[in-house]
Amino acid sequence: LELIRPWKSLHKKYIKFLNVNTNNGLKWKKKTGIHFAFLDAHHDYEPLRNEINFVKKYQKKKDIIICDDYTKYYKNHMNFKVNDIQFPGVNKCIDEFTEKKNYKRMDYYGDDGVKNRGYIFFEKQ
Repeated sequence: LELIRPWKSLHKKYIKFLNVNTNNGLKWKKKTGIHFAFLDAHHDYEPLRNEINFVKKYQKKKDIIICDDYTKYYKNHMNFKVNDIQFPGVNKCIDEFTEKKNYKRMDYYGDDGVKNRGYIFFEKQ
């Protein structure tokens, strides 16, 4: 909330934050759709799959999902080796979702010196 403080009037009107344990189920009481979702789950397959499946039910053409942590190491780091995947379940879930071809996928990476931290942008077709 600190990051969006300058836009407080907009976020109160247009943005709904859901901070829930996805393993306990997700509920959406609004009758409106979910036009944008940034998913940063428990970093495992099932929670992310639950979140994606929940969000896509409420999306229409041109709506967006962004997933965090699609990440591979390119330098040895702690117990990780080059090309190790930081969160294999996240990568697997995103790759499976991509195969369904209901969304256009674009990958973006940020380099922190040890790994390419991936953000995957999906637009509903």
